[in-house]
Parts: sequence; C-alpha cells; structure tokens
Amino acid sequence: MLTGTKLLLKSVQQCHLAALLAFVALSSKDRVGAVIRVGSELIEIKPSSSRTSVMRLLSQLCEQHNRFLQERPLLQDESRIDPLNAQSDPFNVLSNLCKKGSEVIVLSDFSQLEPPQLQAMARLAQHNRVRAVQIFDPIETGQTHARSTQKVIGKHQELSVDFSNAGVKSHIADAFDAQNQQLAAELSKSGIALSLISSGNPLLSQLIRFN
Repeated sequence: MLTGTKLLLKSVQQCHLAALLAFVALSSKDRVGAVIRVGSELIEIKPSSSRTSVMRLLSQLCEQHNRFLQERPLLQDESRIDPLNAQSDPFNVLSNLCKKGSEVIVLSDFSQLEPPQLQAMARLAQHNRVRAVQIFDPIETGQTHARSTQKVIGKHQELSVDFSNAGVKSHIADAFDAQNQQLAAELSKSGIALSLISSGNPLLSQLIRFN
C-alpha cells in the first residue's frame, strides 16, 4: 500500500476513502466501526454512531499509517496473514465485530489476498452486504511519465523495467486487467462487488464519474 507514483500513496487514498465513508454513514445515523490491519496487528474500532467514535477511528488511521511509514521494513515482514491464527485474520475479526446484516466495505490493494482470505470474505458475505474496493497506483496499469529503465521493487524481487517501451507498458496493463478480472470473478461468486479507485487522481473526481 506504500506505493505512490503520481498523486498519493495508495495508503493515503485508502484513508481518504475511509474518512469519506465514515462521515457518510454518520450523516445517515448509522453506526461506524472498523478493523485496521498494520502488519500482523489488528486494531478494532467498535461500531458506534457518535462523532467522537468516528474521530477516534480517523485518528487511529493517521497514527497507524504514520507508524507503518516509520516501521515499514519490520511491519512488511509481518504482513502476511497466518491462516492458522484466527486473531490475525481481519475477516474473522470482522465477523465477530459486526452484527448480521451489516454493510461491510473492504478497502485494500488485495496484493496479499490468498484462498483462505477469499473463503473468509465469502463466509462474511453470507450474513452481511460486503463490497470490495481495490486501491491501485497508475504504474500498476502501465501509466507513467517515466521514459527510461526504472527499478521496480515488488514483494519478493527487484526488477528493471523499460518504461520507454510501449509494448512493456501494454503488457503491464494487460497483466493488471487479467488479475483484476480474476479477482472480480472470485468475489462475484459470493455476491461481492468490486470497485477500483486510483491513487493517481483526486478521490471525489473518481466518485463523481461513477455516478
């Protein structure tokens, strides 16, 4: 989530969207809660309809985001979910946190989503209305102003990518589309709709376009 090649880090756009959703829910007098994952640690914010609770949620988002930036190497090493530890699975914690029939919106880049987490999302969707929002950076779709060979650091390796080559950028875009379509198909089996938000454009302009 700490990728940002154009406007914002994906993690910052995620915080913007979380804040917007929280205030929309608050204006409708709905209760707002959250599970924030930082590395292998989960922070629970119990659902509440009070403005104080929403402000506490936003404060936690800022605090944990800044912590993630400062402790990035250590937290990234711990970021993979242990399928044998239910307490490290945010979807298991969500199931216990929210009442049946709740509206659950999952904000993530889904870069570490594996079959056990897909199954957990499916179980969550059996009794709740679940939607997924994938935060992505323009470079993941081959969109960049770079015109030379750049080093790109992934989860497991470092690559040199020639962004001056149109064919390379097209291949990156195709790979992103294929991965996204696969994710959307898997989620749709459980009735979970998938939306995309770019970190490279202002949030409100994207939401207006959706309407």
